Amino acid sequence: MIEAAKNVHDAFALNLKGWTRENVEPFGNEANIIVENWGFHDRRVRVSIALMRSGVNNEQWLADFLRRDMRAKRLEGIGDAAAVWGYAESVVTFHTSTFNVSVSSATDFKLLGSYGNAKELNESESAATTRLIACFVNIALKGDLRLRKHVPGDGFLSRPCEQELLRKGLLSSDLLSWT
Repeated sequence: MIEAAKNVHDAFALNLKGWTRENVEPFGNEANIIVENWGFHDRRVRVSIALMRSGVNNEQWLADFLRRDMRAKRLEGIGDAAAVWGYAESVVTFHTSTFNVSVSSATDFKLLGSYGNAKELNESESAATTRLIACFVNIALKGDLRLRKHVPGDGFLSRPCEQELLRKGLLSSDLLSWT
């Protein structure tokens, strides 16, 4: 758990410039859970990482999860198994390696005048932020966001969400080698 926390901490410090981070005491003072609130201007994200018990079948977990919450949907490209759920699909829960991770977001954009519906914009941006940060945490937990150069063909940035992180400026160019 300590290595996972270090991977996420280092990835956050290297890549999410301008974001703030606050540790939250987990319920029941659990030692195998990390809970953090991240923020950037009008965006707020809660990241929870828990150590899973051994022997969990990810596909069975996902099937059970989708059966219990009929509005939840399978989400491809993040972790070993993932679901998006909650109000306006603003929560992503996924399994990766030995971790159960949950990411939820909220945005509060203030629109002036008649520039559209702020509620719809906030819901859409919350869902997009949740998916991007879930993708970020997924690759951070694997240690792929350590300060080292990735080269073309090593599998880094192979998933669409990873490419989106780069386009949105949420990954440091120091991670890439163009040689």
